[in-house]
Amino acid sequence: GVFVSALKNILWLLVTFISVALGAWIVIDNPSPVSFKIFGSAANTLPLGLWLLVSFSVGCVTSLLATSLTLISLNYRLRRANRRHAKLKSSIADVKEAK
Repeated sequence: GVFVSALKNILWLLVTFISVALGAWIVIDNPSPVSFKIFGSAANTLPLGLWLLVSFSVGCVTSLLATSLTLISLNYRLRRANRRHAKLKSSIADVKEAK
């Protein structure tokens, strides 16, 4: 109900706050400037903590996209299976009525 929904929202806010705080802590604790070569080209010199935060964020977004594609595929298969189930259920009901 409403209590569970509010509890979920509070939990998500808490997780978000902790994530932001940990990200800020990583950036503050790793101020050394670092330059990476990515795919043969040199990237801008940024603090190590910021590179860590950016790479973690890119990994999260990539995994979310991959997971979303899988969930969309599974949802499509589930809807198709539910339609087949409804057809079978109605045909069984029709056979029972005919007897």
